[in-house]
Amino acid sequence: MMKLSAIFIFLIVKTITDSTALNLACSEDFEERPENRLLHEGCIIRDLSIADSSALEDVIFPSESTIILYKPEIAANVSRELQNRLENTAKDLIVFGGHVPELQIWPGLEKLVLFGSQTRGVAIDQNVDQYNLRVFNAWNCSFDATPANINQLTELISFEMYGCNIESVDLGQFDGLSQLIHIGLVRQKIAEVVVTKSVSLANLTSLSLNDNNLRAVDTRLWRMPNLKRLSLTTNKLRFIIGLERFEELQMLELYNNRLNCDWIKYANESLKKERIPAEMLQPCPSTDNVEQQEFCCVGDRTDPAFQEYLLATETDAPPATVQ
Repeated sequence: MMKLSAIFIFLIVKTITDSTALNLACSEDFEERPENRLLHEGCIIRDLSIADSSALEDVIFPSESTIILYKPEIAANVSRELQNRLENTAKDLIVFGGHVPELQIWPGLEKLVLFGSQTRGVAIDQNVDQYNLRVFNAWNCSFDATPANINQLTELISFEMYGCNIESVDLGQFDGLSQLIHIGLVRQKIAEVVVTKSVSLANLTSLSLNDNNLRAVDTRLWRMPNLKRLSLTTNKLRFIIGLERFEELQMLELYNNRLNCDWIKYANESLKKERIPAEMLQPCPSTDNVEQQEFCCVGDRTDPAFQEYLLATETDAPPATVQ
């Protein structure tokens, strides 16, 4: 068995079913180096199983800044107790695989990564004065909505959810998060972006809504003066309202949609920097070949989609949602 540096730390823990005191300690020894880069960042606690909330009362986690729960099995009713055990030690928490239905964010947590952990919800207490969370990543999760009270995370820099089950997103949840640079809601089931009032994200530079079910997007209430990258690939988009407002836009990704041909011409006339590629002005062929559909457009100004766009932009007051 080869001994490696402390950044690769494993601990195999048996099921905890009673309140017997247990001081968890990390070991540097293991036989096989894990391939996933997430498992190279801290103290790995493997196969932790907690069936009862009282079992955590006397558990002491190691004093490591990064705790990685590898394939844990945690009962749904112990999220508060788990927070109590971890908040005095860990600044970063990574949950890799396993089953952790619920998690509670504690004020000192700076990074939360959920990877295939079957997590359905993350609790953010609106009564907490100051959260330090900077990075929130959830991949292949079981959420059906973004967590409530996101705007309590005033230090948040990056928010990413990939491959969950989200059907709608309210950008108002992020309003006023002045440190936020990136939002990614990719490979969801999002059919609408809800905006009921002006959303101010002064330092947001990247917004990704790829691989969703969006048919139209209205950006007129988005206050994102530093947005440089807007990625909306692989949706069902016919048009976007208000693109010309993003004066710093440097990367606009729109391929694999159903954009109206005359809308593309109209949009390119108003865009200041980044343009929609000319290759997307080729009419889509009447084929089901996905590769041939990536860079093309559908219909002209007589098409219902373009008429809908004109109707939506007749007034300065946009609708609350565009579906």
